[in-house]
Amino acid sequence: MEMECDEKVRVWRRMSLWVKSLFAKLVEIGKKAKALGKDDPRRVIHALKLGLTLTIVSLLYYYKPLYDNFGVSAMWAVMTVVVVLEFSVGATLGKGLNRAFATLFAGGLGAGAHHLAALSGHVGQPIITSIFVFLTACTLTFMRFFPSIKAKYDYGMMISILSFSLVSISGLRDDEIFLLLQKRVSTIFLGVCVCLIISISISPFWAGQDLHNRIALNIEYLALFFEGYGSEYFKTLQDREANKDENFSQSYKSILKSSGIEDTLYNFARWEPGHGCFQFRHPWKQYLKIGSLTYQCAFRVDALHRNLHSNVQLKAKVIELFKKTKKLAKDDPRRIVHSLKVGLAITLVSLFYYFEPLYDGLGASAMWAILTVVVVFEFSVGATFGRGLNRVLATFLAAALGFGVHFLADLAGDKAQPIMLSLSVFFLAAITTFVRFFPRIKARYDYGFLIFILTFCLVSVSGYREDEILKVAYRRALTILIGTFIAILICILICPVWAGDDLHSLVSNNIEQLANFFQGFGVEYSNEWKEDERIVEGFKSVLSSRQTEESLVNFARWEPPHGTFKFRHPWKQYSRIGSLTRQCAYRLESLNTYLLAESQTPLHIRDQLKESCTKMSTESGKALKDLASSIRTMTLPRLPNPHIEKSKAAAKDLKAALKIRPCNSSIDLLEIVPMATVASLLIDSISCIEKIAESVGELASLANFKCLEVGKSASLKFQQEQQQKLATPAIVSGHCHVVTVD
Repeated sequence: MEMECDEKVRVWRRMSLWVKSLFAKLVEIGKKAKALGKDDPRRVIHALKLGLTLTIVSLLYYYKPLYDNFGVSAMWAVMTVVVVLEFSVGATLGKGLNRAFATLFAGGLGAGAHHLAALSGHVGQPIITSIFVFLTACTLTFMRFFPSIKAKYDYGMMISILSFSLVSISGLRDDEIFLLLQKRVSTIFLGVCVCLIISISISPFWAGQDLHNRIALNIEYLALFFEGYGSEYFKTLQDREANKDENFSQSYKSILKSSGIEDTLYNFARWEPGHGCFQFRHPWKQYLKIGSLTYQCAFRVDALHRNLHSNVQLKAKVIELFKKTKKLAKDDPRRIVHSLKVGLAITLVSLFYYFEPLYDGLGASAMWAILTVVVVFEFSVGATFGRGLNRVLATFLAAALGFGVHFLADLAGDKAQPIMLSLSVFFLAAITTFVRFFPRIKARYDYGFLIFILTFCLVSVSGYREDEILKVAYRRALTILIGTFIAILICILICPVWAGDDLHSLVSNNIEQLANFFQGFGVEYSNEWKEDERIVEGFKSVLSSRQTEESLVNFARWEPPHGTFKFRHPWKQYSRIGSLTRQCAYRLESLNTYLLAESQTPLHIRDQLKESCTKMSTESGKALKDLASSIRTMTLPRLPNPHIEKSKAAAKDLKAALKIRPCNSSIDLLEIVPMATVASLLIDSISCIEKIAESVGELASLANFKCLEVGKSASLKFQQEQQQKLATPAIVSGHCHVVTVD
């Protein structure tokens, strides 16, 4: 009896702890949601606007005359609202016009392809249609890699593939293809119009205004730094620590992170009509130029702040297009393979229309398999996995919830049912849209939440006119699952592109780019420094790699184990190494600028520091080469790195030389400043390289990098490619030692 009583007490305690933990988490989420809304109240307004827009387009189901006219095609209006209504007017207008005109153009093209295929007879029609779909999907997918197209029309290209495939393939089973096309285009245009009206008429958020304010604010941040720098410079270290002003340093640092945001706002602003003081054809491109110059100034400010603390004709156009296409394919041949894979995947799912037994089992729901392949199939396995799992799980959860809401609304009676459904759609769409603003959710599950809103609305609202709602939900979920499975299967089995491999190579290449700069500087310092465009472009590419790196980390986390990357590989550690690499690249950006000015310094002054600077930069380059080799070959790095130790010793000599004041009073102080700044930046770079080495060591430990016997062949191959002497770990008597391979 006592034992039973004790067991009950333990169970009760566990339950109470679980309830307390759940309550604490809910309170924490509430606080985060409050902070999110307080930081930018427009997020709350946007969430409410989406809920209102979905409620309005759901009238196509509730109002019988409208439903009689459009039928099940009304779902395209709901789908259009979910994917088109964005935060700003420019983003909504860009997506809306892309969707409307791509649907109209590709729908007409698909109807024409269907008509031509029909002329070949009953046997030849599915073959001709498959060829049309395959070639169109391949061509449009490859065109999406063009930078100018990707910037403005990427979404339109994706919708073109989807619309062409749906219209041309579904025409095999639907005799009234033109009536079907007319209804789809009408509902999509209707959805776009409702989105634009709500976006512009209710508290419009203009991307152009945000871009204008951001550029002005960034310049103001620089001004704030320079105003505070004068007083900070003459303070003692103790005074700086005692009266530390975070705004002084954080203001300009936000500029270094704003490059991607400015590009996005610029793309959206170009779509917006004239508004306020911004007239038609406003020079938005000039803002990018100003932003780029502000960005460059922020690099110098960053170094200054660290120094403070540390002390044609048609034929010609056709030829040009051909050259661009050839270069695009030559730069990365995997793009061609990806285009062919997308075409193959869409051709396979179109079999649901060609084979009558499959079509009889799934009916018109087969289009969801095509739609799934178009939106889920991405360049890498990780991106495809992430999108696919997001889509499948969100579809099943939202379908179950939508069915539950439909059942509860049905209990309320015929009159109250549309009201209950409208309220549920409004509140769930508003809440889910607001949750999408949470950074962690946006990074990994944003697409899943979008599909959740879409599926919930389609299932709950369409159930008002569909008697067999459960059967409809089952067919849709099944075809989406099949489409996702086919996309993932083809992505993995045919020339897979692993985001983890790309991330691994990107991080090691970025470190190597820094090494090239240091070694180039070490060789050239004794002569007059001349900017090597190839080397400079190399380390500048490191500065612009942040967005690519973050995307690859996110995609790599979705990927199954492959090659040398095991389950739970420490992908997050790559982000840390990449961040430190970019910090080092910021110093090199400033260093390169001062090197050009320092070349004007008299040679007899520069020669005093030549030996220390040359040794420090050369050894730093060798250390970075070692680290890049360690990551690339997945072998243990040498810690502590002897090249870093030699760099630190050279830095001490350089500091001692800097303390010696020139005896010749005729020397102009301005001639010495660039040289002293270069020396200071080199010294500052060593601490950054040391942090990179520590992070690489942590990665090697977490990922279980091997010693030489396991990674010997790869390391030697890397050595031959680089034609450098590289330090490589080797196993001697059961312990890991360091040897030099000549």
